[in-house]
Amino acid sequence: MTLSSTEKVNHQNGFMRISLLVVVTLVIAIITVISYGVLEYQKISGTIAKAEQLTEEKNYDKAIEELELVQERWIIKKLGIKRQEIAEKLEENKQLLKEQINYKNGVEKIREKDWEGAKELFLSVSEKSLFYPDAINKIEVLDEILGCEYRKGEYKMRIFDSQGRVTGIVDGELKEEIPGSMLMYNEEDKTYTAVIFDPRDTYTYEFYAVKAGNYQFTLVSVV
Repeated sequence: MTLSSTEKVNHQNGFMRISLLVVVTLVIAIITVISYGVLEYQKISGTIAKAEQLTEEKNYDKAIEELELVQERWIIKKLGIKRQEIAEKLEENKQLLKEQINYKNGVEKIREKDWEGAKELFLSVSEKSLFYPDAINKIEVLDEILGCEYRKGEYKMRIFDSQGRVTGIVDGELKEEIPGSMLMYNEEDKTYTAVIFDPRDTYTYEFYAVKAGNYQFTLVSVV
């Protein structure tokens, strides 16, 4: 069958319209995918920024939760966008959370007067942790505690809290009634030091030497 000129033109126009429709559809699809990808990327970047803020605020568990959720997005699982960065931040926050827990457990060990156990936990806190400066300060005090000796009977030295509980030497006997307190004696420079961990009260103290000598008293609060 022979097509007339008009039919040929119509046929060509129809083919062009179909081709144009296909091209337009493809362009729309590509733009949609790109737009969705850009939107996903922005969401991921926003979540990472939020996780970093939570890390600065020591909310490591919340930061981990945010990073684990964003890790499941298709653009990361399928295309690997920011996969390595997220994995590194996730591992970092898990380690910081572990060290935060160790630090808090160390403080509890102090309240229990388990000095060696407390020191071991504080030593596990790395320089990356925001708790590191406090951990180092506590380790220094704990080293003094672990290396000190008591000299009984030479002092009348007492510290009282608002409830009348006493830490000090009473009639030659060492008493440590105030929660989180300890009295220690340094043989080298002949000084007593009263350490009060986590002070939450007002304190008064009195002291004088029973025997002759150059004696010194120091009150230290470790927060």
